[in-house]
Formats: sequence, C-alpha cells, structure tokens
Amino acid sequence: MVVFDKAGCDACERFHRRVLRDQAVRKLLGDFDVVRLDLDDTGERVITPDGEAVTAADWYQQLDLSYTPAVLFFNLHGHEVMRLDSEILPFRMEGTLQMMLDGVTAEDAQLQRWRKAKVIESLQRRARP
Repeated sequence: MVVFDKAGCDACERFHRRVLRDQAVRKLLGDFDVVRLDLDDTGERVITPDGEAVTAADWYQQLDLSYTPAVLFFNLHGHEVMRLDSEILPFRMEGTLQMMLDGVTAEDAQLQRWRKAKVIESLQRRARP
C-alpha cells in the first residue's frame, strides 16, 4: 500500500487523524506493507513496483493522481489493484483493506460490489441447514 500526502494538506491531516487512527483500520493495516510518500520531496528517489527510480512527485504525476491523500494498493507482483484518490472515511478504508486482504483482483476491485457479495455469502451460509 502506498500513501501519497503532503504537509499543509487539510484532507491529509484528516486522513491521518480520523482514518489511520481508527482502531479497526489500524488492526487491518498490520497485514500490509505501507509506504508513505511526501509529494513535497522532489529530491529523494523511490523504486516503483515496476523497478523505475523516480521522485514521489514524478510518480504521482505518472499515475495521473489528482487528490491528496491518495492511497494505492498493489498485489504481490507489483500490479496496481485499486486506488483511493478522493476523501477517505474510516468505513471506506476499513472495507477496502478487508477487500484487499480477500485477494480481490483489479478487475473486481469495486467496494460496493464486494460488500454485496459478502452479504449474499453470509445470508447463504445462514440459510444452510
């Protein structure tokens, strides 16, 4: 999981204060490798999942992101599975983390569809004798 943020960003501050401090989110984050990148750092290079050495600011631009904070999820092969590039609330973050832990692929990475499938699965289990 890669988090892009920057100093002086009100939405980033809310994300750190409200979302990343949420107990359910914190518990799930323990199962992830998390990298936090500062968009104001234009000197230090990072190695992207595809092996390119770029600054955080350049990578953010290459990914065509438009909001901070931005959170990207990559699978074990370094392929992007999902991104959150808008205001993030604890409920959405928790669901997204659970979905990623379930091994959802990029083609199926839609939170509402995943939640619906989980509800149906739960109801089917309860209906079995």
